[in-house]
Amino acid sequence: MKNLAGSRLATLRGGPARLGFEPTAICVRDRGLAPSRTTIRLLGDNMGQKVKVALLGYSPISLEGLERFLRDNEFEICVATRRVEELCAGIREDDGPILIVVDNPGPDSSDIVTLAKHHPAANIVVLSERYDFIALVTYFNQGISGYLTKDISSASLLTFLKLVVLGEKVLPSSLAEALPSRSAMSPGTGNLPPVSAAGLSTRELQILNYLVAGHPNKIISRELDISEATVKVHVKSILRKTGVQNRTQAAIWALEDHKTCPPANVPQANGKAI
Repeated sequence: MKNLAGSRLATLRGGPARLGFEPTAICVRDRGLAPSRTTIRLLGDNMGQKVKVALLGYSPISLEGLERFLRDNEFEICVATRRVEELCAGIREDDGPILIVVDNPGPDSSDIVTLAKHHPAANIVVLSERYDFIALVTYFNQGISGYLTKDISSASLLTFLKLVVLGEKVLPSSLAEALPSRSAMSPGTGNLPPVSAAGLSTRELQILNYLVAGHPNKIISRELDISEATVKVHVKSILRKTGVQNRTQAAIWALEDHKTCPPANVPQANGKAI
């Protein structure tokens, strides 16, 4: 199947299609917009009606911009708010199937839990400033249908939102890029304590999250603005405290215990030492 739209994403077969057919799984990759004829038919012929959207955002400027952008591109905005309670109250029963877009929810995923609980039939998409593997896993476990990073184009965003409405699960390219390193992970971490009980410092938790994403020391040092030697010291400390033998085992240990490894400890790019 030919490629479709800007950012490399993989879409997996979702549940029963809400539009009367079962959508085909689609792989989306970088560099250009080249949808297949089948995809054009799915996204064109079956998207005649406006998609109803509820927006939850925490920045007034971003929320206003996203609302205007979607409205200008034939999405019907049912409610746009900064409070999850107002969003839940603003969705009416007669709205039918609805798409909920959560703009940059941050480390606290309680709003995702609330949305999934009150609107189990809704398709929830998270827009994030940057890729965070542990947050991604947490959000999907809580019931979202898509996780997108804001480095995609506006055209790609529209396409991916429509794919979610068609029943697809949409994931960021960074996940696919990290899979080769995860495939080499070996078992043997089942008897280890949970992340929260390992006594890791805030900096060590930050570095552990980078290990989960498969980043080498050079990238970690650049992102955290510390030397590679300092990163090596922290990695050795992580191995010592957890009792694992290498960084791969440390990553899979954190992956298996993702619910206790808080996304709050994932630093922003070029984040300073805490």
